[in-house]
Amino acid sequence: MCFKRAWSVESEWVSIYRFDLDPQYQADYEMSNHYVSTWRDSIFVHNLLAARLAPGKRIGLFNRAMSVHDEREGTQKRELGSVEELRRVLAMDLGIRLPDAAADTAQLDAMLGRLP
Repeated sequence: MCFKRAWSVESEWVSIYRFDLDPQYQADYEMSNHYVSTWRDSIFVHNLLAARLAPGKRIGLFNRAMSVHDEREGTQKRELGSVEELRRVLAMDLGIRLPDAAADTAQLDAMLGRLP
């Protein structure tokens, strides 16, 4: 038996993920996570990806492209033009706690500034 999670995006249902009830082993998670986080051609190595589900909505971020899929209001997309805007979305909309230390903040800002 396979389970799917779908979301309505611009009036079309899109699969977000799927899973089954087969046993999963720690070694499988470790191998998969290592592969997607270190392989040089992995999308996760070269891009910023984040998503958050909230009641009735899904917020997604791919580099500077932000999408908000709302069950009532439809889909809104926008490009984030500045490091300050990226920081605000990461912290406020996605709930990611960003570093406070000055050195860490400078490094994060430099990385965010290099996003395509």
